[in-house]
Amino acid sequence: MKQLGQVLGGGHGLDTADPGPSRRQPGGYGRLSLRPASASAGCCARGRRPVRFQVTGTAIGPDVAAGEDEGVINHSALDPETELRIRDSLGRQTLLTTLGISIAELSSGRVVLELPYRADLCQQNGYVHAGAITAMADSACGYAAASLMPADRDVLTVEFKVNLLTPARGDRFRATGEVVRSGRTLTVCSAEVVAWADASDGNPATPLVKVALMQATMIAVTKPAPGR
Repeated sequence: MKQLGQVLGGGHGLDTADPGPSRRQPGGYGRLSLRPASASAGCCARGRRPVRFQVTGTAIGPDVAAGEDEGVINHSALDPETELRIRDSLGRQTLLTTLGISIAELSSGRVVLELPYRADLCQQNGYVHAGAITAMADSACGYAAASLMPADRDVLTVEFKVNLLTPARGDRFRATGEVVRSGRTLTVCSAEVVAWADASDGNPATPLVKVALMQATMIAVTKPAPGR
């Protein structure tokens, strides 16, 4: 960035500004730097050749071996230690236990959660509240991401977008969360929520109805020490 203002022209040079105290990049994130790249011959201003910059440094994303199909997640069975860690974590989520959400299926990068209908979870028109549906979809995405993390890491939601496709009516609701792209820091997931009416044997008596779709981004964090 030295003397960057000299190539900007027009008297708006950054070299005349007070740079202020130096700041260290926070730990755990990619360290980015700027280096000059070759400039286009057709891009000149006031007789000066501009300088373009490329981002270099440590990428924030997964390591992909040569020839590997990038972004493909193999939904294999979880090892017993990871499965126990996921089940224990969900048991400590008091919101999920209050709503009655439980684990239906677990595999690597894929988690299915289930919510039975309850009248006290409904909004004013008798549909299950969107807050309950969204919480289940978000948790399915979060645990799908967590299933790919080492034991000393956990995940937090950075953002999500949810589409509510139809009012949540049915005896049972199921959210399937899957990892779309897993990185060292950020993981992108998707979730689909379906509803159905139970038959007398507990199996769906009606075709599955898509209730909601979600795309979410999770960030990996270091687990706090016990007791904190």
